Amino acid sequence: MTGSLRSRAWALGAAVAATGLLAACSSAGGSASVSSVGASASPAGATSAGVKYAEAELAKYSGLRNTYGTPVPVSNVPDLHGKNVWYVPIGSGVPVLTTIGDAMTAALGKLGATVHVCDGKFQPTTVASCMQTAVTQGANAVVTGFVDYNSEPSAYQSVIAKGIPVLVGGEAPPSGVSASKDLGFFNPAGLTHTAFDLMSDAAIADSNGAANVLVVRLTDSSDTVGNSDAGIAELQAHCPQCTVTTLDTLTANVSQLGSAISAKLAANPAINYLILPQDAFFEAALPGIQSAGFTDKLKVITAGGTTAGLEAVKDGEIAYDIGQGADYNGWGFADATVRLLAGATIQPENDGAVRVFSKANVGSLDLTDADYDGTVWYGGSQWQQDFLSAWGVK
Repeated sequence: MTGSLRSRAWALGAAVAATGLLAACSSAGGSASVSSVGASASPAGATSAGVKYAEAELAKYSGLRNTYGTPVPVSNVPDLHGKNVWYVPIGSGVPVLTTIGDAMTAALGKLGATVHVCDGKFQPTTVASCMQTAVTQGANAVVTGFVDYNSEPSAYQSVIAKGIPVLVGGEAPPSGVSASKDLGFFNPAGLTHTAFDLMSDAAIADSNGAANVLVVRLTDSSDTVGNSDAGIAELQAHCPQCTVTTLDTLTANVSQLGSAISAKLAANPAINYLILPQDAFFEAALPGIQSAGFTDKLKVITAGGTTAGLEAVKDGEIAYDIGQGADYNGWGFADATVRLLAGATIQPENDGAVRVFSKANVGSLDLTDADYDGTVWYGGSQWQQDFLSAWGVK
């Protein structure tokens, strides 16, 4: 993989990890913590059933899809011609967050709306300033991208106090906070958990139900922990002969990831699979893999589906990369915005553009940033018309 691609991937990983919570990036604690879970003995039939299940899941998500089900039609879709929607991502210098904004612009443009993007630059004060600018510029709605409500409660409430609806994009409602007609939450956890389940399924199928897995858990927030824990639960449910060792880390300490991985591999020489929460963490992990002497006996499984990640799959450095289509995510943000403005129930994102990438299917792809931004890696674009039809657009 080229240095420029790896640099781009690293920037993406740091940003995606940070989306759990701005405050989580300054959480207490510094060194990685570890724990181990060993599987108990079980009948061979249980192992065989788990392998068949995992193989079926990988097959289901390895191909191309053109549609992801029919969105519930929206009643009373408002006329958005001449309306202004402000999108405030936690940091728009990151490809996935930029693509979400571009997709929102295209999608809401079909209803006549204009989308303005204000870069939060991963700074709480900048995010708050963007939200205030949206108010002074006459926004008709504000959509944040992975800015947790509890990190900016005053900023959110100052927008709502002006009668401007706000969508908290990419986040579930925090404890004690409820959605209302002016405050909506678009939760993609269901789709994200699918990706983490598939990482575990890849280890189960690839090892024929006998994987010894080191799982790196990102502990920036309850959301990031929940993602990894969903994957661990998948291993425990479908691979009774698998062994799971966990390694906890914070985004702020990702520079220490390599040495922490090296130590765990040295202490557990039977480990043969490494699950990373984002493909962009691969660069930080690689020196640890190499120093432990595991380069040729450890298979890396990760998620993200970035251009750099798929290049690493093509080069044989990563065995499986579970991608999520950023363009689809952006249309999901747009759909949630439409539903908030229409007073309709916002649907959580439980199905969508998820694909298992491996050497078996990356060779036919044009691995460019332009295709990362689009739909071709995942299939066709019929799903866009499905959204439009739900909004009453012919």
